[in-house]
Formats: sequence, C-alpha cells, structure tokens
Amino acid sequence: MLEPTTTDEPQIRFAGRWLPAHQAREKLAVAIEAMERVERFNERFPDLATAATLGVVPRVRRRLARVKALALPLTSKDAKALRKKAHGLLGANPPEDVIDALQEDFASSLNLQTLVAMVGMPAYLEALHREALVLRQNRISAEQIAVLWNDLARFAPGGGRWTERWVQRLLANQGKWST
Repeated sequence: MLEPTTTDEPQIRFAGRWLPAHQAREKLAVAIEAMERVERFNERFPDLATAATLGVVPRVRRRLARVKALALPLTSKDAKALRKKAHGLLGANPPEDVIDALQEDFASSLNLQTLVAMVGMPAYLEALHREALVLRQNRISAEQIAVLWNDLARFAPGGGRWTERWVQRLLANQGKWST
C-alpha cells in the first residue's frame, strides 16, 4: 500500500492509490462523464442496452454520491478557480444557483456563508440589488422581498434577517454598502 507523498497539495486515496487532489478531481470528472454517456446510450438506444449497461448507471451514481459527499479538499489552484468562477456566476445568478453550480463543478460543500466569505459582502449585495430591481419591476413589494429572502435563509448585512427597511435601503444604495 502506497502512502501519500509529502507535498503541499492534499492527497486523496483514489482506487487504492494516493493522488494529488487535483488528479483525483480529474478522475472523478471522467467517471461522471463516462456514466452520463452510458446513461444517454441507454436512453437513445434502448434496444441495444444490456443488463450490464442498465445496471451500471445507478451503481456508479451511488458511488459518486458517496465520493462527492466527502468534499475533496481544495488545492490553492482550485480555490483560485473556485473564487473566480463564483465571482463570474454571481454577476448574473442568484446566490443559491451559484452555490449549486460550484458544488457540481468542484465537488465541494459550500453554503451561503462560505460563498459570501469567498466573494465578499459587496459582490453579494450587488447580486441581491440586481435581483431586488427585477422583483420590484414585477411589482413585488420590499416587504415581500424581505419575506422571500428570509425564506431562502439569505442573511442581511451585518447578519440577521431581512426587513422591508433593509430591502429599501439596498435598493436606495444601489447595492453599495459600507459594511
């Protein structure tokens, strides 16, 4: 049995071998792509699908779910890529969609607090400002926006819950805050 090498990059035991985290991530991505291709084959050509090809998809999905649940540690290179992608996605998407996309791409566990810590409060508030503008254009009141965001467990600046006043302040400040 091989032991992990001593490098700055985290090592992951993958298929009986210790690999740098970025290589384990690449192998995981290949496994996911292969499983998805077999699934598409089964759907497009049901007459050609065999018991083996039909059975492998759910089995691989279960195994991949366990691997993803381990949340592979990020290397500094991955962390930079994650931060860059988070900023880009947050420019056009709600925070929850950004979190889902990053979890899919980086197989890491994120939540709203870690997203905000990664991109910064100003970027978070700019995203909420853009969303609030769209909601207001659709005749959603500031009070209704506050209820919606509280239901989504989004925190207001300084922590706490959204109120009608906080939403109005966000709209008036055009997402620019001194936190």
